[in-house]
Amino acid sequence: MPGVEKIAWQEIQQRFPQATLGEYLFVKDQNGIVLFDDDVSFKDLLTLRTAEDVFIRAGHIPRLTYDYGDLRQIERLIQEGDEFGKITHILTSYLKLTRRPTFRIVARKTGDHRYTRAHLEKALELGIQRRFGKGWRQVEENADFEVWGNILGPVFLCGIRLSDRTMRHRHNRAIELPASLRPSVAAAMVFLSQPHPHDVFLDPMCGSGTILLERLAFGDAQSVRGADVAPEALRATRANLGKKGRQRVQLWQGDGEHLPARAGSVNKIVCNLPFGHQIGTPAQIKRLYPAFLAEVARVLRPGGKAVLLSSEFDRLKEAIRQQPSLTIGEGHSIAVLGKWGRIYVVEKVG
Repeated sequence: MPGVEKIAWQEIQQRFPQATLGEYLFVKDQNGIVLFDDDVSFKDLLTLRTAEDVFIRAGHIPRLTYDYGDLRQIERLIQEGDEFGKITHILTSYLKLTRRPTFRIVARKTGDHRYTRAHLEKALELGIQRRFGKGWRQVEENADFEVWGNILGPVFLCGIRLSDRTMRHRHNRAIELPASLRPSVAAAMVFLSQPHPHDVFLDPMCGSGTILLERLAFGDAQSVRGADVAPEALRATRANLGKKGRQRVQLWQGDGEHLPARAGSVNKIVCNLPFGHQIGTPAQIKRLYPAFLAEVARVLRPGGKAVLLSSEFDRLKEAIRQQPSLTIGEGHSIAVLGKWGRIYVVEKVG
């Protein structure tokens, strides 16, 4: 997700210490791409939590002209490029294909070029057809090779997708609620809390339970707790946790102004706060934020962390400033629900 790139890179570094970052452009521009090099198995790459998809690079043009000549250059890269040929050979062997491979093209473009995304898609198609002739067959869904062509301003990046939809839409949630987080964003927030087996972890506005599911996926904790004011949210959380998850998570009904914890008893809080668009009204949020941050200050242990997501930047920062024991350690702007929000990592000092 746009905005998660730097958090994803932190996870990659932690999981795969030998990884080296590729061109910094792909992190800096918040276009949803982290480019890195490492000798990691495909299976291991697919266990990343903050990523929605994983690709293997199959071609790269660092300087485009923004004119139609770019399309011929891209077509030739696919048709003749050593990298594209090497990667498709490796993947054919990995997939153990014994029949005619199928392919699908996804074209993405940002920037003011003279040509369109449809032109890019056609160039990719021609390159594949001229390289493989009738050896590859184009399909609309469930292709063996999903070839993504990304034009990001002056840069072209081609990748072949290793993951499938289950990496993005994981957990098989039985119930979806409005304003539910995407799992990759929930994972990014949990990752920023620095999960540890001794955690007493709380999501006080758990909604459909995505953050709780991601915390369970990150490993053991001393205690995992969730709360929500809405009975329907707790029903959704219970359904989505499943039998095993329900055995590991304690749930309460309650609002954010009265957290279900004793003073100083929690060391990690991760919460997707209401923005006042799909959930809550401006008047409710104006009352909620100061009361909620006072409760965060009460229940957190010294050294504890609260990872909070909101688009109400000024209101949240003002509520934090009202609590002398709380300080903002870092922040990450992120695209969520069609607008930009921000993840704040708040620490309790003293």
